[in-house]
Amino acid sequence: MSVKDDPESRQRITAGCRQRQTGSDNCQVCALHWFAGDFLCRFMLISCVVFIAAVILKPAGASAETIDRLMAAVNGKAITEGELKLARSLNEILMLGTVRAKLSDKDEIQRLIDLELLRQELESFSDLTAAEEEVEGRMEELRKSYAKEGGLTAILERLGLQESELRAYLSLQISILQLIDFRFRPFVSIPEEEIQQYYSTKYAPQIGASGAIVPGLEEVSSKIVRILTEEKVNASLDRWLQDSRRRAQIEYFGGNESEPKGAKK
Repeated sequence: MSVKDDPESRQRITAGCRQRQTGSDNCQVCALHWFAGDFLCRFMLISCVVFIAAVILKPAGASAETIDRLMAAVNGKAITEGELKLARSLNEILMLGTVRAKLSDKDEIQRLIDLELLRQELESFSDLTAAEEEVEGRMEELRKSYAKEGGLTAILERLGLQESELRAYLSLQISILQLIDFRFRPFVSIPEEEIQQYYSTKYAPQIGASGAIVPGLEEVSSKIVRILTEEKVNASLDRWLQDSRRRAQIEYFGGNESEPKGAKK
């Protein structure tokens, strides 16, 4: 059974990650700030969205209390301790070469809640599904990235993960990115004055401070449009998540009640 045809696998995932090629100069910026902290290199293009995925395959003989202890629930969908641990393992694979401060359990739970809200919204858009070719393309990228680290298979084994879990995560992650593009990107517009302001107040000063030759506005105008577009998509997504939290039934268990403003207990 493929990942797309496996509703259990899709149900257990709450997030994912992919790298997006933009044709820019190897630029990287986080599109969803709750997974990568503050934005890096704001003047560059977005090329990486980091989601955390969680798919539970309970090992034989494992304690149900340890694996499935409830941490939170979103509209009746449970987030368990096992999902939290698996999310961290999957994130470790996707963040190769990236230094990031370790988050507390409470912060990780907040990320999983946001992404569960996105997953539930995705259920209303059956056409937004990842093609197998896209999933395999991401798998191949990861295989190449880990070639000098002993191979992707060895990393999965060290973390106690299966390739099917990683594929399931990648499939849903791609679908969520499609949802974000569908819901928010068409409504973004970038006036000419915003392009000029960004160039004069951010782009040119930062490039100049690095000692590089500052290109003219005409040369980088399209790049700046893409930067500003991603920023506005991010802002729209943040507003949507805040509104979704206010409308959602969010419950916490075991002292994990550090929800942002607007969440329901």
